[in-house]
This record gives sequence, C-alpha cells and structure tokens, in this order.
Amino acid sequence: MDKVKNISLGGFSFTIEETAYNALNTYLVEVHKHLSTNADKDEILYDIEQRMAELLKDQMKGREVVISQDIQYLISVLGRPEQYVDDEENSASTPQFSNSFKGRKLYRDIDDKKLGGVLSGISHYFKWDVTLLRIVFALLIFANISFFAFSVNGKGISFTSTLIVLYFIFWGVVPAAVTTSEKLEMKGEEVNLDTLSNFKTSFPSQRREWTKSLTDKKIAGVLGGLALYLSINSTWLRIAYVAVVLFSLPIFHQMGVLAIIGILS
Repeated sequence: MDKVKNISLGGFSFTIEETAYNALNTYLVEVHKHLSTNADKDEILYDIEQRMAELLKDQMKGREVVISQDIQYLISVLGRPEQYVDDEENSASTPQFSNSFKGRKLYRDIDDKKLGGVLSGISHYFKWDVTLLRIVFALLIFANISFFAFSVNGKGISFTSTLIVLYFIFWGVVPAAVTTSEKLEMKGEEVNLDTLSNFKTSFPSQRREWTKSLTDKKIAGVLGGLALYLSINSTWLRIAYVAVVLFSLPIFHQMGVLAIIGILS
C-alpha cells in the first residue's frame, strides 16, 4: 500500500496516498502560477480548494483515503490552467448563458437580500426579475389583506398568512449561497478553474432587472424604468397609468392604492 499523508484542503482534513498527494501538489502549483498576477489570488485559491474538498467528499463515498483516481477526477472537472488561456478573450467578449435548469441549484442569495434572500434566490433559479418578483409578492399580501381573506373550518386563515409561512419555510430549508461554488451553481454556471478565477468580473446577474430610470423620470423614475424594462414608450405608459388611476378612483377612493403607487413614479 502507498504511504499516506494527512492534509487540509479548503478547511477539511483528508488522508491521501503519497502518489495522489504529489499529483494534487503539482496541480496546485500550476494553478498558483496561473493566478500569480491576480490581485485576488489567495481568495481564489481558497475557493478552488473548497471546491476540491466538495468534489472529493462526493467522490470518495465513504472511503477514508484519497487515491490517484480521485485527483484525476478533480482535474477533469476543474480543468487545467492552460486550457483556459486561449479562450479568455472569447469568453469575456461573448459570454454564453444557458436557459436550462441543468446544473442550477436553488439557494438563498444573501448578497442581494431584503430579508432572507429567498425571493432573490428564486429569481436567480428561474431567471426572473427580482424587483418584479418582490412587487408581486408584496401586492399579493396587500391584496389579500384588503380583499381576499378567507376562513377554513371556521378559523381565520388568510392567503397572506400562507405566503408568509411559506417564505419562512423557504428561509429555513433553502441553504444560503455562501461559497463561490454555491453562487456559481445558483446562477447555473459550471464550477471549474476558469469560472472560479473570474467570478468577480465575468458573471454579472443573468436576470433582467427593473430599476428606476435616472434620465427618464417625472418624480422618481419608476415608470421610466418600467418602460425601459418592457421596451415601450414611457409617454404612453404614463398616459395609460393616469387613465387607470382616473378610472379607478371611484372604486379605490378609500384606499388610494394606485395613487400611492403613483407617488413612487
């Protein structure tokens, strides 16, 4: 049997055969050289080691010793530095985004959260606009409080309560995307040496986002931003909005729902 060593990789301890250790050490030296000019080298190396540890734990399946085949598997998944050098310019200029759910995992996005990051994580998974999703969620709660509360078996149980309970269930059950690997998986990206190395600069959100317009605004730019998001004329959108408000005033005069929303635009 080959000699074994105890190592720490990505914060986890492993027992590894000497032959496998030499192969792993050679690979890490190559990666280190590849990242030598990167200002975030230490952080990226730690992310890569964390990914290695995740892959090893899945690959070993109860085995106690890492063998050479495990290291070969790591390298095949992560790739060697030289295979990405020739493609860096093409990757930067023409990033390829996939609409498939394959490889995408549901996480809470704690980098873009208002409360627990649940809606932001869902928007990444389905590639929806997180702002619209939050607005729909809030409107459903508001509409139910105002109009659609109902009773089940004589006990007052509202749709609002259901939404809030579901939100907190998701918060408790869905893990947060903490590591770089998890954030890449949340966005449906492959987790390899290239994506880990370029995560900060090469992977902006793939979601379409509705933001307030700073250039096309009357008050706060909400309708101007919505017009840009929907690729429609903002003037006609404002006319339609005013028409809806005027038409709705007899119905919503007590609550002033649309009027309140109009203040934001």
